[in-house]
Amino acid sequence: MPHDPVNHPTHYCVNGLECIDVIEALNLNYHFSNAFKYLWRAGRKDPVYQDIQKAVWYLNRWLEKNKPVEINYNEEFQRMQEEVAIEQKQKTL
Repeated sequence: MPHDPVNHPTHYCVNGLECIDVIEALNLNYHFSNAFKYLWRAGRKDPVYQDIQKAVWYLNRWLEKNKPVEINYNEEFQRMQEEVAIEQKQKTL
């Protein structure tokens, strides 16, 4: 494929495959797509270390936005018991 810096940049083409085609085939989300893109082109446009840092940045951002919510079940159960007690008290008034 001839070099076309707008439509088909060579740093995104490897062994006849274009990065965008793989991303679309895998249906990757925004963060994973960008991480994949930087891993795909690592060292082909910018220094490898910099591209890997960029990929890690996107993965860390995804992790930060998708942290599991930690629930203290003992506190949650106690809060629910208190709510039920208040509702029962209000019914008797």
